[in-house]
Amino acid sequence: MKICLEFFSLVQGELQNGPRKEFVASKIFKEVFDEEWISQVLGDNAPCSPIGWRGFMLGNGLIWYNKTDDVWTIFSINGAALEIPDNPSLGWTINEKMVHPFCFNRPWM
Repeated sequence: MKICLEFFSLVQGELQNGPRKEFVASKIFKEVFDEEWISQVLGDNAPCSPIGWRGFMLGNGLIWYNKTDDVWTIFSINGAALEIPDNPSLGWTINEKMVHPFCFNRPWM
C-alpha cells in the first residue's frame, strides 16, 4: 500500500485523468496497476524533451508529467483500475445502469 501512496505523492491535487487519491489510498500498487501496465511504463525510456505543449509521457501515454515551478509532477495516469463506487445511487443512472464520468463532455483549454 505504501508504494502506491508514494507514487501518488508526485501528483499535486487530483489527476486530470486517472484514479482519485482517495481510491488508491486503501489499495496496494498491483490492485491499481496490472503487470502489463507496469512492464510498459518501466520498459520505456524517459524522453529528453516534452511532446509539444502536452508535457512528457511514459509507457506510450500511460503516464503524463511535466515540470511546474521547478517541481516534477504527474498530471495524468491512463490504464489504471477503474473505481467502482460503493454507493451507486450517488451517480447518474439510466436504465438502472450508472453512467461513467468519462461519458460526460467537459470543456477545457
